[in-house]
Amino acid sequence: MGEVREVLRVWLSEAGVRRVAERAGVDRKTARRYVEAAQAAGLARDVVPVS
Repeated sequence: MGEVREVLRVWLSEAGVRRVAERAGVDRKTARRYVEAAQAAGLARDVVPVS
């Protein structure tokens, strides 16, 4: 679970999938799969969270 969170945290900071994979320590295909699953669930980088 922590691996998925790290991938999405880095991705949400506007990094590309290659950089996400490097920083999270996962394979690019794995990072892409996590990002695609998050997008399918409705997560988008252009949405600003309300604090």
